[in-house]
Amino acid sequence: MYRTNSIGSRKSLKKQRANFSYFLTILCLLVFCFPLMVLSGELNPPSGPDSSESAMFSLEDIYKRLTEGLPGSKRGSSFVEPKSAPGSTMHNLNDIMENAPAVSQDGVAPQQVLAGKKYWGLSKENWGPQVGTMLNQSADYMPQTATQTIKQGYHDGTGKICGDEDLIAANIRKKVNIFGIEGTLEMQDTSDADALSGDLLKGKTAYVNGSKITGTIENRSFSPDSENVAAGYYQQTTLSSEDVDLIAGNIVSGVNIFGISGSAVGASGDAAATEVLEGKTFSKAGAAGIAGAMPNIGKQNVTPGTADQTIDEGYHDGTGIVAGDAELNAANIKTGVDLFGITGIFTSDADALSGDLLKGKTAY
Repeated sequence: MYRTNSIGSRKSLKKQRANFSYFLTILCLLVFCFPLMVLSGELNPPSGPDSSESAMFSLEDIYKRLTEGLPGSKRGSSFVEPKSAPGSTMHNLNDIMENAPAVSQDGVAPQQVLAGKKYWGLSKENWGPQVGTMLNQSADYMPQTATQTIKQGYHDGTGKICGDEDLIAANIRKKVNIFGIEGTLEMQDTSDADALSGDLLKGKTAYVNGSKITGTIENRSFSPDSENVAAGYYQQTTLSSEDVDLIAGNIVSGVNIFGISGSAVGASGDAAATEVLEGKTFSKAGAAGIAGAMPNIGKQNVTPGTADQTIDEGYHDGTGIVAGDAELNAANIKTGVDLFGITGIFTSDADALSGDLLKGKTAY
């Protein structure tokens, strides 16, 4: 600490002190903040003490930066003369040096600091500002047959070693120990089995002679639309439930189909096509759907004449007629003539009168 009563001496002291503070600030920055810089270049201040461009941090700023991490401050204007004699200089270079970082062989290396994090390295090999390189290795691990190494690096506590609820004694072969669980599952000797995949329903599995096989037999159902039965597995059922037409009434009497005896009358007639009305069909032994060939005459009307008239061959529906005639009687037929079975009595050549006959007798 300095004391003076002389105004001239005070001004001179202020100027010396300003220059000295400026020099110390430059020195500290070079020593502690930029240890890797090469000390070279212009050492003179950029301008006089009356300029804001020559403002520097104080020793107290540097001290608090080292001890408290404070940013410090510089004057933002020209230098102003103090109004009174200077007081304590507070912390000096020794104080600063005591709190400045020093090289230590115990200083952390970048791989010991989480990746991306900044720090001040204290080891000789990693002195000064550094950035961590330790990887974040948080991950899940699924147990396997081989031992897995937990990766070197930082783990944030979210990773896990996966568990499995099936890890129980009943799922592990007897006398086998998996992760400390002693198995109780008895294993069957399959050496005498001979099934193949084609002997097992599709999707099902079995063991044969120590090997696991998967079935290939298709699961099928009957179809009433086809007589084909594809290879495969069919669930228990009845054929009549698969096809509603499989009933006794659809089977000829005396015939049994899949255990159902028929009740329908079979085709056993001997009719010819010409004996069945045209437009109708019929069946008989050995044939079905035969078309009738008998002509359908319907109605035929006949008027008798001197010559015979043929009645057409075929089916007559009962509406046709052979014409009659009310004048067809014996009195209208000549005596001695037989007309359609009627004997005539009409005489036109007699000439006797009543006076020519005995009383009480008649004649024509």
